[in-house]
Amino acid sequence: EASILAGMLMITVSLVSMFYRCHLRLIEKSNLDRLEVVEAHRMLREHSESLEQKVGERTAELAEANRLKDSSLAELQAVLDTIDYGILLLSPDLHIRMGNKGLRDMWQLPDHIINKQNTLADLINYNRHTGLYAVPEEQFDDYIESRMKAVAQGDIPGTEFVRGDGRTYRFQGSLLPDGGRMLTYFD
Repeated sequence: EASILAGMLMITVSLVSMFYRCHLRLIEKSNLDRLEVVEAHRMLREHSESLEQKVGERTAELAEANRLKDSSLAELQAVLDTIDYGILLLSPDLHIRMGNKGLRDMWQLPDHIINKQNTLADLINYNRHTGLYAVPEEQFDDYIESRMKAVAQGDIPGTEFVRGDGRTYRFQGSLLPDGGRMLTYFD
């Protein structure tokens, strides 16, 4: 009986020893995992701070670039507005980029119509019923389409244009390097 008890005690001690060794390994593994998590959090925080700094720098650079662009566009508009003949700058898809005071005065266009949402067709259509175009109403849509096609094709040599009020303008179109168009109107 004593030998059985001694054997059982040895088995129990061995089992307890194995349990503690396994538990110690789990604790060590847990500590390593925790250290890895702490290190990952530190690296993530550093990357986040670096990224936030870069975003801040890029945002400041973009704000400055936009300020310079807006300033340049305002200067260009001021220069264009001193020219007494009409100038209209269009994007490649014939949306308005810029139009000067001469253009607005010649065609009796309000300032608000010269914006990037409007197209050349919108400008022509604005004066559909004012008598500035000597085009019958039933032909006006075809007229707009023909003007859009002519401008879309590129350079337009100087052409005389007689308005409905009898005034004669010289009209010319030029293809810009980016595919946009510049239209000029001389009285």
